[in-house]
Amino acid sequence: MILRSQVRVLFIPLLFFLSVSAATGQSQMHFDCTSADAMMKVLLALHQHAAAATVDPLLEEALKFEAYRVSHERYTDPERSKENQVTLAEFRRFMRSFSGDRVDTRNNRRLVITKPLYDEAIANPDKFQKALETIRSFASSRFQDSFNLALSWLPTTPQLDIHVWVLFDIGGSGAWAFRTQDGKQNVGFNVLHLLDDQGEFDVELFAGTLAHEIHHLGDPLSGYFKATQYDRLDDASRLKLYTDYIQAMITEGMAMKFCNNAPGVLSPKPNPERDFAATRSNLAEWAEFQGQFAEIHRRAVKDLRKILGSPEIDREELKSDYDNYWTWRAGQKEGKTYTLGREYYYGTELLGVINIAFGREAVFECLLDMRKIPSLYNEGVKKIRPQEFDQYLYPEDTVKMIQELSAS
Repeated sequence: MILRSQVRVLFIPLLFFLSVSAATGQSQMHFDCTSADAMMKVLLALHQHAAAATVDPLLEEALKFEAYRVSHERYTDPERSKENQVTLAEFRRFMRSFSGDRVDTRNNRRLVITKPLYDEAIANPDKFQKALETIRSFASSRFQDSFNLALSWLPTTPQLDIHVWVLFDIGGSGAWAFRTQDGKQNVGFNVLHLLDDQGEFDVELFAGTLAHEIHHLGDPLSGYFKATQYDRLDDASRLKLYTDYIQAMITEGMAMKFCNNAPGVLSPKPNPERDFAATRSNLAEWAEFQGQFAEIHRRAVKDLRKILGSPEIDREELKSDYDNYWTWRAGQKEGKTYTLGREYYYGTELLGVINIAFGREAVFECLLDMRKIPSLYNEGVKKIRPQEFDQYLYPEDTVKMIQELSAS
């Protein structure tokens, strides 16, 4: 056991450049741990019960790093709901309050989520420092593997210039992909989420999640949005309503299935030799959703029938219904805590079936035209013929209406 007075933290900055080849030219990744190193000094000072006069300057120095500017821009994005936002000023106040008698979250949802994670980091900073040292020693071939995996599941090969920030995040997310207003492509990794149940750095989780976020930055649905002229579609267009409904399921499902190596009820892990790259809470959530798959599929059928067949659609009501069933917000309604949501899970089932039945090119066909998904999925279910497979099919009239959706 390491006593508080014995904890020694080494601050060796990691900032290196990795170039990987892509078909259309050079794609690049830049890895930066310097903000995490700086925040480790804050955590160590809090661990040693240092006074605010010692902690505050260390905190101000850490928050000067670009990683925190990017994180702030992400968590204050106007497209995020107010309940899901946190500012750098709020995070600063939150971190400073660890020097006092009571941690001040002001009941901000993001800070409430992240408080127990910081509690653990302050109590045991040596574990997180060890994780940073492991990342530094990570073989460049593993970064290359993650990059190659992401690119291999994109219908076209983009040219990417990605900045990967390893940081102690301000809002509690485990990892994220985000384009800042200056156009920079960013991936964030929250050190607080990188340890396994034994407190060790989870290499498979890191590698799989890196591929997942790179896949998002590869914009897998860009061809579909261009082909359907999505930006010109009227808000009442059934094609737009269908697209808005299914796009998160497909983008998240694609990355979870083929980058995180997710298992499904109807299709196995794509790589049976590797683990499902997921946190402990993700694994528990996944197992719950696997047990609900037939019910989840029925809900999707019901939603699509409403989108396609109702005389009038209240978009706000549709969005609220979606959020309260398909996203993490469902947990608030069900008295549970979801970190992903059913949209992640359901997308892996749809694409997993298509892949195992018809292969990668059929999956790419669906990315380029999402109207083909229900039809190819149905054909795939009939081909692999799981037990009682009829319960997993889309009604034929629903499939036909989706196939016939057009911009006109």
